[in-house]
Amino acid sequence: MLQFNKGLFYRDLAIDSLNGHTKKFNLVTHAHSDHFRPLKKLRNIYVSKETRDLILRENSFLRDRTVVLKNKNNLENHKIELLNAGHILGSSQFLLDNKLLVTGDICFEDSLLFKRADVVETENLVIEATFGSPDYVFPERKQIYSNMVEFVETNIQKNNLVVFGGYSLGKNQELIALLNKMGIEPGVSERTAIVSEVYNKNGFNLKFHKTEEANNEEVLVVSSSHLSSDLVYALQKSLRRKVVPALCTGWAQNAFFSSRLRNFYLFPLSSHADFSQLLSFVQEVKPKQVFTYYGFDKELAFYIQRKLRIPARPLNKSKEQTFLTEFL
Repeated sequence: MLQFNKGLFYRDLAIDSLNGHTKKFNLVTHAHSDHFRPLKKLRNIYVSKETRDLILRENSFLRDRTVVLKNKNNLENHKIELLNAGHILGSSQFLLDNKLLVTGDICFEDSLLFKRADVVETENLVIEATFGSPDYVFPERKQIYSNMVEFVETNIQKNNLVVFGGYSLGKNQELIALLNKMGIEPGVSERTAIVSEVYNKNGFNLKFHKTEEANNEEVLVVSSSHLSSDLVYALQKSLRRKVVPALCTGWAQNAFFSSRLRNFYLFPLSSHADFSQLLSFVQEVKPKQVFTYYGFDKELAFYIQRKLRIPARPLNKSKEQTFLTEFL
């Protein structure tokens, strides 16, 4: 039986449970806060080694409660295989009992840091739908990188301070990698530095420094939640220098979102698969049935059926608890 209610529940497995409900085995696809919450009652947490490192950086009390999964695992009567999700450090898909693939968040395009999500053929697929609408088709990543490089070089020539905003976990490490490729070591916010240190602990070589004084910086990388018009104004006033803010997010494709940020440069750089990539992923998995969750779940299910002729439905159809006993 597969059950969905702010998390997936399959027999005695819970996957990315956010509602306080736990099972005998609690699996976490990755360390983003919309998939993992450090609840004090949480026990028996099964994760990739890298996800464990990210979780423990701020939740050391969970050290004895987390178990690192191998690529292939037997948990009592379950077979669990970890597959790369391509989303952030440690992000994993779970293949359960050789018949159900749960993607978590996936990126289906190579980035500077990660290979695209792995594909395995299976009968049943549960796939994220963050950008599961045809309104969200991004330019090729190489083109986005090229546009960003040109943007940075142009502003440095003008002695402008570039301030990039992205998610502290995931996006900002990709930004650092791109800037390093340009020969730039950016100043970063404290939280971005902490996460980036975990990346380096796991084999990366990101070059950055925590910024104390922005006066001599060429580029800053901060959390998108901290990048605001007030921050830009304060920096310009103190530095007496033009500050050019840029947000990096897939939501840059959204007209309403972009209209509210007319004073910001926007780059549609996302750690998620876009609409076309989601359809391509489904095509390669070749499932007999698909269940969508998160984001544009209804839209993606509709287009999977219409374009790929594969039965599909959103898990969260009624925005309430969903049981799929008829399928699994």
